[in-house]
Amino acid sequence: MRNVDNKTAARGSGQFLLPVVVGTLVVAAAVGGYVFMRGQEGAMAPTTGVCTAEAAEYTIRPLENFRFGVEVRLGAPATLIDIVSREDTTGSVTTDDFIENVRLLNADGSEHPLKYEGVGSWRLGGAAVDRPIVRYEIRAGHDAHGWAIGKEEIAYNFDGSSFFTGWTVLLTDYAQQACPSLITFDVPENWKVAAPWKHVEGKTYRADNTQDLQKNGFALGPSMPTFEVQAGDSSLTVVYENAVAGIARQATEDADAIFSYYQNVYGGPAGSSYVIFMVSDEGTDGGAFVSSFAQRFSLPSNTAEELVWRHGFAHEVGHLWNGITIVPANPNDNEWFKEGFTDYLTLKALTRIDAINEVQLEMKLANILRRYYLSLYTKGPMSLVEAGANKQENRMLVYGGGALFALLLDGQLSRIDGAGTFESMLTDVYRELPRPYTSDQLMQILDAASNGGASRLLSDVNEGISPQDMKARFSTQGLDLGVFAPEELYVVFSPDNCGPGGGQCAPDYLR
Repeated sequence: MRNVDNKTAARGSGQFLLPVVVGTLVVAAAVGGYVFMRGQEGAMAPTTGVCTAEAAEYTIRPLENFRFGVEVRLGAPATLIDIVSREDTTGSVTTDDFIENVRLLNADGSEHPLKYEGVGSWRLGGAAVDRPIVRYEIRAGHDAHGWAIGKEEIAYNFDGSSFFTGWTVLLTDYAQQACPSLITFDVPENWKVAAPWKHVEGKTYRADNTQDLQKNGFALGPSMPTFEVQAGDSSLTVVYENAVAGIARQATEDADAIFSYYQNVYGGPAGSSYVIFMVSDEGTDGGAFVSSFAQRFSLPSNTAEELVWRHGFAHEVGHLWNGITIVPANPNDNEWFKEGFTDYLTLKALTRIDAINEVQLEMKLANILRRYYLSLYTKGPMSLVEAGANKQENRMLVYGGGALFALLLDGQLSRIDGAGTFESMLTDVYRELPRPYTSDQLMQILDAASNGGASRLLSDVNEGISPQDMKARFSTQGLDLGVFAPEELYVVFSPDNCGPGGGQCAPDYLR
């Protein structure tokens, strides 16, 4: 039995795929609710109760030739210690193969038996060890191999530095999933560390739980250019390879304006931090985690690919608010809101900062509809909540249906109370919604702003809106729709939006 979380070995919930989804990131998506698998013993739900100590204290230090030593001091007796095991695309290499020289020690340094059981599991045996110490080495050569979920979900080297995802290199006692861990980087003075966890002091960080520890990326090394954006308690750190410095500069220009846009929409700052890693590769792709995101870029970047990665960057920044600050109690119930609403706001943010023009906005609106109708064509009507329970398989409905719901609701509210009403509703969501929140609590706020219209509209999206009905709905929102087949459709701004001057203009609520 493979040691996996509920992302599966296919493209996971922290991925966007090309060309099926152009310019849309499936993220990061990735906050809360995951149940890890523990070796050959099956699924373990997160533990409950009060943690009296850290689950573990990690110390990571560089050795030589892209090797790193790791010491794990476990806070409680343990039976198994695990990583999430992955096979490469040939089936001949696993992430386990990059962990070597694993030893189990007592506090006095005496050694105890340790048995490798495969699929990312090592069994602690022999005499009882009260607070086990596990030492091992990481060989940072993962990017010499192909991985079905992409190397940004595994590990890679860049400019003399190394990027890792926690789940492939940080051995963990899953029996302590709910407890925090400390991570200390014992590195030379000239080295940098980029990690998404809460900073304690120096180069020591605290991860809230196993998911925060393992479902995140981090990097360390002597050559690691970065830029940071700060807005109140919100911070964004971007780490980039020198080869993509031009892309990073554009992201820097976007970041301040995008931060300002989201803060105005939600009426407050995101009280959280986020780290984005940018490197070059053969293809443009990305992987998203709890509070970090890894992007890869095909170079040289062209205008079409810029539409993809700038959308992804803006989408990820949006998750600082919707997904990290506004946290769902059960992510499966609210993926449509977290991802779909964020993707819709991304379009508005890109329009606001002039990153896309009106023709490109029409194309992106058509993409929303295309995802929705392709999902209906291939799977039939399905509720957005049901789709979120298997997000990757139903990604077109989670993103397309969620964004369509936001688009239709924005148009309805704007027609009644004017442009900006949708944003005022999201300000209420930010201010009033509990952390974490339930679906019922979310819908109460949306219904209060729409006189019950949000629930009726969500029911329509769940049941499936025909193209003919969609045409009629869009016509009242300043949009003309043409549909021939599920994959062939066009959204064009109505000339009526432009006034006496004529032409084709986006309706006010989209500008």
